[in-house]
Amino acid sequence: MTTRDPGEGHRLRQRVVAAVRIAITLSLTATLGGCGQLGPLYLPPPATEVITRPAADTPSTTLPAATPDAQTP
Repeated sequence: MTTRDPGEGHRLRQRVVAAVRIAITLSLTATLGGCGQLGPLYLPPPATEVITRPAADTPSTTLPAATPDAQTP
């Protein structure tokens, strides 16, 4: 039978607590960092001009189908 070190559980708990502290510190740093955004946040001005897309091509404006050469044997 193997004997256990009485401080083994305590060391494991210290490692877990340290890992949790590191995770919390990293998440707070990432959250509060703001991804490098400087200055105030703002919305763009409202659109005043209506933009429309051109109409789809009609069949008459498409290229004609290729015709076979008359000289092919």
